[in-house]
Amino acid sequence: MIGAIVGGAFLFGLFFGWITVPLTLFAGFVLVMIRPRGTLIACLLVAATVVGALRQPDRADIALRQIEPLNGAVVTVTSGVVSDGRMQRFRIRTDSDDIICAKTFARTVVGRGDRLSVDMQPDAVDSLPIGFRSYLISQGCAASGTVDRLSILHRGSGPRRWLDHVRAEASRQLSTWLPGDRGALLAGLVIGDDAQLSDPAANDFIRTGTYHIVAISGSNLSMLASLLVVFTVWAGRRWREVLPLVAIWAYVLVGGSGPPTIRAGMLTTMAAGGRLLGRRADLLMLSIQVAALQALIWPETTAGLSYRLSTAAIVTVLLVAPLAMPRTWPGRIGAVLITSLAVNIALTPLLPEQSRPAIVIAVLANLLIAVPVACAFVLGLFCLATGLVSPTLAEAIAGIAGQFTEMSLWIVRVLARQSILPEWTLGPVGRLPHASQWALAVIVVGTASPLIRRGFGDMHRRVGEQRELAEPLITGTAMGAVVGVLTLIVIR
Repeated sequence: MIGAIVGGAFLFGLFFGWITVPLTLFAGFVLVMIRPRGTLIACLLVAATVVGALRQPDRADIALRQIEPLNGAVVTVTSGVVSDGRMQRFRIRTDSDDIICAKTFARTVVGRGDRLSVDMQPDAVDSLPIGFRSYLISQGCAASGTVDRLSILHRGSGPRRWLDHVRAEASRQLSTWLPGDRGALLAGLVIGDDAQLSDPAANDFIRTGTYHIVAISGSNLSMLASLLVVFTVWAGRRWREVLPLVAIWAYVLVGGSGPPTIRAGMLTTMAAGGRLLGRRADLLMLSIQVAALQALIWPETTAGLSYRLSTAAIVTVLLVAPLAMPRTWPGRIGAVLITSLAVNIALTPLLPEQSRPAIVIAVLANLLIAVPVACAFVLGLFCLATGLVSPTLAEAIAGIAGQFTEMSLWIVRVLARQSILPEWTLGPVGRLPHASQWALAVIVVGTASPLIRRGFGDMHRRVGEQRELAEPLITGTAMGAVVGVLTLIVIR
């Protein structure tokens, strides 16, 4: 519990900066009054918040800088290559150790570890949009640009290049069995490769708040883990924990090793380790600890949208999900609706303004595509596994999976056009001021979470039992409010 609280304070400071320090000081003040032995925890909270504010990646804009044009420069490809058939995207390292996020329309196929001779003009840093700057920071890049000319001096090798090849081959095979957006969506579901998805289809997924399904995340790994548990039921207890972990980490590596997948793999490993030691896994506590650990080790990844969205989504789901699922179907449907609504409202202030979906549309879309997406994912895995033995049978399974991806595409397409809902149902949440969106997200999640409601109830009861604390608590709150207002006035 203490580890999760400290990890949450670290993430609080990391995401919101120095403004969180006085808030944490006040929380520590309340904690010390309610729990006489809470001084150590309060100090840890404040220290974790300060460290998080110091590690805030948004302060790392100095990492982005203007790099001189590269004319015949020798560079090394340091990442996997994402190709949509027209353009290749990858990262390169120059001889001066600068990392550049590059793209090229050249027909020469490049791969991780290749030594290249390139001509390119890096983009002017000042002209980059804020969202793209955050993406570059999350990738560890100092600049971005388009490679005008390249030639391969030396082909790379190694296990990571082989994993890239496996991923690309799996995507190509799925696209061969299922041409068009059906195969592109299946490749996105199974291995997180969304490069082949057409622009209209990608825009529909963005507009309905469902683009997250084409990235490998905790939900994909949960389904994979469930399948592996079923298939390893014959093994001994320890092997039932170890064998799925080996397969899951192989899946994470093939899927590109992005922040959400690394976190999901770490979470699965820690949960399995706890079970081996005879301890019940608390997924909420583990999720916060793993997210904080990942941010502490790789703070630059937290600038990216994928880390922030995945962290907010998993924490919101675990907070809002009922402690015990209702036994009746209406109760279960209501719990799912409330959870989906809370997640979409919590994610709205994190999204770029042009990508914020209407809340009603997002909730409906995520609910309606849940079943076909899960079926397509499972069939896609079986399809790739079967293809190693019988390509003909694998193609038949891919055809069945294609029916489910077609259903998902149709649902998203219809909802993206908003053709079945009147305008007044769409909800103006995405048009609210940014501060109002955060306030609404806190209110909705706090109201919908049984854990938060129970925590506030316990705090209210403890304060009520010690009435002598009420006066200093009120006084401290008033003084904190006055200091906060004066500080804002001085800053502005």
